Amino acid sequence: MGYIFWSIVAVLIPCILAGMRADSIGTDVAVYAKPLFDVAHSCSSFGEFYGSGFVQHWSYANVSEFELGYLVLVWISSRLFDSVQGLLFLTQLLIVVPIYWTLTREGNKETLAMGMCLFLFLYFNQSLNMMRQWIAMAFVFFGAVGLYKKNGSTENHIAGIVSILIGASFHTSAVLGLAVFAIRSYMDSSSNGQLKKVVHVCGLALIAILFIGPVASLLTSFGFGSYVAGYLGNQSVGIMPNQIIMRLPLIVFALIAFRRTEQRDSFAAFLLCMVIVGVLLSQLTSLSDHGGRIGLYFDMFALVLPSALLRTYQINNATRFAIKSVLIVYAVIYWAYFYVLMGSSETVPYLAIWG
Repeated sequence: MGYIFWSIVAVLIPCILAGMRADSIGTDVAVYAKPLFDVAHSCSSFGEFYGSGFVQHWSYANVSEFELGYLVLVWISSRLFDSVQGLLFLTQLLIVVPIYWTLTREGNKETLAMGMCLFLFLYFNQSLNMMRQWIAMAFVFFGAVGLYKKNGSTENHIAGIVSILIGASFHTSAVLGLAVFAIRSYMDSSSNGQLKKVVHVCGLALIAILFIGPVASLLTSFGFGSYVAGYLGNQSVGIMPNQIIMRLPLIVFALIAFRRTEQRDSFAAFLLCMVIVGVLLSQLTSLSDHGGRIGLYFDMFALVLPSALLRTYQINNATRFAIKSVLIVYAVIYWAYFYVLMGSSETVPYLAIWG
């Protein structure tokens, strides 16, 4: 009972903080969350809400332009609460619960605490802004780690894919989760060695970035033109050193786990792929303000790095303590740089404070 109680507390604290924040924290709150909530609150039925329009960031938008899953969430929130804070609370709940549940399945209490620590320092601020995408990402994470089982049955794989498709109902970009799921399956396959498979996956990601123009054209032909315009911008990739430097420790941690298992652990190989691809895709920030968000679908699997690292050091307590300390210090530095100093994600007006 104590574990359940403290788990509820651990989940509710970030959700309550998200719900209590001012409307100005997280620009997407003012851009679409609050306007959609106000429209839903004034409508008598979901059909009326779905067919309505509203002013979005000084331009007119139709409610139906948003993903159905998110609209259902807004509608339910408008029936349960009288203010947008209720919607913000439920939004965070749909982010934190899948992540927390996945971390409980993947490790133990020690790695669960470390994984949540990484989430709060690395990604919590982002989740207050990119709300729809973070719900989508949480379900991708849940599908590719929480529900996926090595050598599992077809039902296990279907469940994971369904979770990813549920994520896509909140933000269409969750279709990237199918690529994540495919990589997970490839790493578990018997073909080639793990190192070769890591090289194959990362090499393919690098080629996609170097030839981003044809990739953008292909995505446009599949009906993702609006996302191509918003995420891939001018389609001329440049190097973003700060994005690389701040993520290098994640690659080092993943390499330690990968090497420690003598390259036989398919899960350690999968995590190494995720963090390397995440660093590569972070360079898409050079295309547009939203470009780097694509890499987050891969970046976020760093949350299970503590599980991969600490289970390889079951006896050496001093080494385990050192790993946890380094992870926490890294997370604090990351938070201080991106969110405090740089004012990323528009969650707190740090830029105004620092002048």
